[in-house]
Amino acid sequence: MKVFMIAWVMFCFLVIAGLFITYATDSFPGVPVPQQAEIEKDEACSPCEANLKRLKAARERWERERKAQAVAASETQ
Repeated sequence: MKVFMIAWVMFCFLVIAGLFITYATDSFPGVPVPQQAEIEKDEACSPCEANLKRLKAARERWERERKAQAVAASETQ
């Protein structure tokens, strides 16, 4: 019975120590880690703005081509 009690106390101590360590390091298992990196707005938006400009230009080009094809198709009929 003494061996069981000693083993039980050691187990409880290790569980409590493990919980304290995970609390201190803020890394609980199964919980996603929040991102700590702070992004400056100017740097973060530059690629987005460039992509948006490219998308707008591509859309305008597509619309011009579509209209030109419609005009060409109506002229041939």
